[in-house]
Amino acid sequence: MKTQHLGPGSEFLNTRSLCEDGEIERIGHGAYRGTHAPKIQDFRWADLVEAVRLAKDGVVCLTSALAIYELTEEIPRQHWIAIRHETGHRAEPSTKVVRMRNIELGKTTTKLGNVTIPIFDREISRPVRWQHPW
Repeated sequence: MKTQHLGPGSEFLNTRSLCEDGEIERIGHGAYRGTHAPKIQDFRWADLVEAVRLAKDGVVCLTSALAIYELTEEIPRQHWIAIRHETGHRAEPSTKVVRMRNIELGKTTTKLGNVTIPIFDREISRPVRWQHPW
């Protein structure tokens, strides 16, 4: 893919033309993915994977983590994503952001189809879920 910088405002024109040419697809406000980028094979988690990618240093937590580990029968209405306490994040209706001071404790990764995402391990997810009144 060849790109050019044409001056102020050209990014919009480049993005628009790349969308029209089928090189990229819009997946959210200000978020684009190459059409040849790997997509998650299990459609149940596709929007969760995108939510984690949009949150800077986001980690799947609480009810969403328990659902992935199949430790709950509850179906999360929102995707629970932990971010650092000082991190800014744009509000999304499908995402519940939990701010934590230490998101490294218990952080691991899991593979959903062909995509690897950060998630809190089972030992952290279970007790923390019952400590919060959400």
